[in-house]
Amino acid sequence: MKQTYHKVSHALMTLLLLVSTFLPLLSSSPRVSAAELGESDYQLTTDVTINTNPLKDTGYGEGKFYIAPTYTFEDSKVLNNGDTMVYRVPSQFKIERTLEENISAPDGTVVAKLVTDPVTNTATITVTNAEYFAKMPDTKRIQSSFTVVWADNMPYDQEQEVNFPGARTYRLKRIKVDEEPQGYSKWGVQDSKDPNYVNWRIRVNRDVQNLGQVVIEDAIPEGQELDEDSGITGYYFTEWEGASGTRQSFNPSQIVTITDSNHFTVNAGDLSGRGIYVIYRTRLTEPVDKVTKKAFNDVTVTSNGQKMPDLVSRPFAPLTTLDGVGEGTRSDEVIFKVKKELTGRNLADGEFTFDLINKDDNDKVVQTVTNKDGAVTFKKLRFKNEGTFNYVIRERASNLPGVTNDANSDINVTVTVTDNNGVKTAAVTYDRDAFTNTYKLEPATAAITAKKVLDGKALEAGKYTFKLTEVGGNNVELQATNDANGNIKFPEINYDKEGTYTYKLKEVAGNEAGVTYDSKEHTVTVTVTENNAKLEAAVAGNNPTFTNSYKDYGVSYEFLSSNPAYPNLPKEVTDLLPADTNRYTSGTNVDAKQPAKTSVTVTEGTWTFEGYAETNAQTVADKDLKFTGKWNFTPAPKYKVTYEFVSADPNRSLPAEVTDLLPTDDNSYTSGTKVDAKQPAKTSVTVTEGTWAFKGYDESSAQTVADKDLKFTGKWNFTPAPKYKATYEFVSADPNRSLPAEVTALLPNDTTEYADGATVQSVQPAKKTVEASDGTWKFLKYDADSKTIAGADVKFTGTWTFEARRPQGPGTPPPSSGSTPPPSSSGDKPGGSTDGTPGNSSDKDGKDVTGSATGKKVLPKTGSETSIFAIVAGFALILLSALVYRFKKAN
Repeated sequence: MKQTYHKVSHALMTLLLLVSTFLPLLSSSPRVSAAELGESDYQLTTDVTINTNPLKDTGYGEGKFYIAPTYTFEDSKVLNNGDTMVYRVPSQFKIERTLEENISAPDGTVVAKLVTDPVTNTATITVTNAEYFAKMPDTKRIQSSFTVVWADNMPYDQEQEVNFPGARTYRLKRIKVDEEPQGYSKWGVQDSKDPNYVNWRIRVNRDVQNLGQVVIEDAIPEGQELDEDSGITGYYFTEWEGASGTRQSFNPSQIVTITDSNHFTVNAGDLSGRGIYVIYRTRLTEPVDKVTKKAFNDVTVTSNGQKMPDLVSRPFAPLTTLDGVGEGTRSDEVIFKVKKELTGRNLADGEFTFDLINKDDNDKVVQTVTNKDGAVTFKKLRFKNEGTFNYVIRERASNLPGVTNDANSDINVTVTVTDNNGVKTAAVTYDRDAFTNTYKLEPATAAITAKKVLDGKALEAGKYTFKLTEVGGNNVELQATNDANGNIKFPEINYDKEGTYTYKLKEVAGNEAGVTYDSKEHTVTVTVTENNAKLEAAVAGNNPTFTNSYKDYGVSYEFLSSNPAYPNLPKEVTDLLPADTNRYTSGTNVDAKQPAKTSVTVTEGTWTFEGYAETNAQTVADKDLKFTGKWNFTPAPKYKVTYEFVSADPNRSLPAEVTDLLPTDDNSYTSGTKVDAKQPAKTSVTVTEGTWAFKGYDESSAQTVADKDLKFTGKWNFTPAPKYKATYEFVSADPNRSLPAEVTALLPNDTTEYADGATVQSVQPAKKTVEASDGTWKFLKYDADSKTIAGADVKFTGTWTFEARRPQGPGTPPPSSGSTPPPSSSGDKPGGSTDGTPGNSSDKDGKDVTGSATGKKVLPKTGSETSIFAIVAGFALILLSALVYRFKKAN
């Protein structure tokens, strides 16, 4: 029985398994399942930034890193609700907190949901609007963005490769940005639990210098307020990087003074050898800037009463969460807000001032603000106690031009605070919701003018008419005429509201003969604006000029030469040019005026008038007329003037120095012209032989051309220059010894004649040594090598010296005259040398005769030289002895 039970139970279990497996397949309606999509289902691109700056391969301190993945799908990809894409953050970074937000398409349609998970360090995107993507024929795309920070286990100052999915590989390093060049620093971080709060830190004297008495003044800007519930805490430190034992908490009540929700002061005391670290937080009370993604804060630090330098950059906190931040209020807070209205013109921010008055506190003014964006908004007030509180919002008198304030300057406000299980709730009511002021303007006027100019003749008053027509608007059309000065004034136009008014201004065309009318159309714009409740009209394009022209034409004359060889007319001809000062209108027939003479004779020839190039009558045709008269020239014969120079002495020719002075004349002269002879550049020329003097021309110095060429012949006289001689004499250097005949016979004889100023070189004697029986005469020199003729002959005096012969020994015959002198003392020594080298001698051919045919040194045989054979033999005996010794020892 038991066995049967088991079999039945097994059968039932098998049946249930089959039913549960195949039952879904029997369903009549198909079901689409969602899944986590893989890399093959999409293309992922990721943009990574730090705050608002693109990420680079470098080191970064603590901050917010923005990851913005974009998932792009093929057109054929079907997306289902519930499909997910999981973005896995690199291990070097971490997601700070859980975030859940909708993802919208570019048109604002919600298409997916983003959820960040700090536990798994992932960001998951889930499709929530598959229908939207099913209707898209083009590329499907989902974009999102979230923030991460450095992971806790990311070491400092160690570069690592970081792989963001969908982006390139970065080489990043976590660094400590802890510079304090000004002696203090301040920074902030958005609270990870409640993004409406920012945690701020102030550190002074990190390097523990002797700063003396330090005061910290903190200024929290608009849009934030001090979180008094958290308080202001911190500690002193003697080592910033040291252990906790180097820190000592300060008592806020002793050193912190809170002025209001945006200002507090920390009297840090003496910071000599220690620093201070201040901790507090602010609450964001207004929407944050989504462009900069930063919340700013300010601080001023003084040391011993002296302000320390400003920080290099304004302290800020990077903001990760932006949406919804700063937009809410607490239940026990009230923001007093009413509307501000102004009729008659647009309301400008800050025009009107309002006080919030506490009626329960002796009408104390709590806050004062101005209008902004059509509202009056006060800072929120926090009510810590339950009860009913009465306030008044009162508008101050504006005294603005044209503005009448609301008849009722007060709006009464009642705040009721209740306590529900310890939670305070404030409710506010107003007796009315708006202040309404009125504005009325003083009207403006505009005077539109124009200017009339008439070229060609005087302008007459009222001669021309002009029309001013408004474009659209009120269809204003005005007319005016010019005065004698060309001024055109239209009637004034009144304006009672702001705006831009456009007019067309043109001249009415007339039919005055000879006048061309200005056809331009000018645009005049009047801009009416308000200024201190008064309308003011500014005219642009005012006073345009209309220029008409009256045309008449003149007649002019010119004379030209018909002979190209003589293009320039003489004054005698041009003085005959006719003049006509009359003005002619188009179509008038004008007869040419003839010159007073038609033939003019001048020195060069005769000019004959041939008539005008045009006909003698022309008709004016919209341009000036010109008559061109032609004159022909017949030149008179021309003659040349030449010059020659001749010598007064027919036997002496003129030198080139004279003939080079011959004048030339390239001019041509007509008969009857008086020509003055040209004088030579010089009238006296000195040459080596003498002087030439110009005596004048054979003819008179002026001649008149008489139908032939002229010639002037100039005469030159020659005066020879005087000549001088050079003589010579010899004298003995010894006045007691006379020169022999052999010496005086050598006296030079110079037959040359020299001119004054010439340089004479002395002539050397034929011989300068003469042997006598008792010695030798030698020529020393002249008194000068050369002399210059200076109006007299010159003489050269040569001096001779005598050297007596030395007496000879017995038996030595005296040398004959002219014999070779005895050898010098240097050759008297035995074995002497002419080159001064002891022990050497040479024969007359310079050959070495020291006893060696090769010139090598021959050593004497003194017995001190050692035979090389003896040395070798000695070494052989030593070696043999050693061998014998070893042989004996071995035996």
